[in-house]
Amino acid sequence: MDKRIVNTKASLKKGLFELVRNKAIERITVKELCEQAHVNRSTFYAYYKSPEDLLEEVLNELYARFEEAAKGGEEDGTYLKMMLTVAQENKLFVSVMMSNKVFGEWVRNVFYMLENRIMEEWNKKYGYDFETSKAAYDFAVGGAARMIEVWIGSGFKSSPEEIAMRIKLFTEKGISALE
Repeated sequence: MDKRIVNTKASLKKGLFELVRNKAIERITVKELCEQAHVNRSTFYAYYKSPEDLLEEVLNELYARFEEAAKGGEEDGTYLKMMLTVAQENKLFVSVMMSNKVFGEWVRNVFYMLENRIMEEWNKKYGYDFETSKAAYDFAVGGAARMIEVWIGSGFKSSPEEIAMRIKLFTEKGISALE
């Protein structure tokens, strides 16, 4: 893809998330988005129909990156580090999504993706039945979600590797109680 198109779309995405911090998506106009992104309105319309259309593209792209990361790293927890790296690489977008209730369903879908991956791993590793795995996951994810929330709130100060290692350590130590 042409570098100018990539840069234009990146400016529009950044501008959108700057605006979404303080305003509902349906109240954002193309005019103010273009002013925020320093892009001409006709250029915006060359790629998108509306700010909602741009937002849908951003969310789909980011979800696909999380999904790709969740598939990696077999049983050593690398997938969690990879998912956290995606979050860190997209910290502006992720920060806005975690702090804005409008994106609650999208965030829940990312956690469901992680849930499926972890439960699959635990079922193989520990041989738990679904109900036990689900209860353990629900307990562990509450702590992991809070750790990730604090990490995002700190401006991603720790590395994805450090956070993944802590989550894995605390989760495995807690899960070992079921053995």
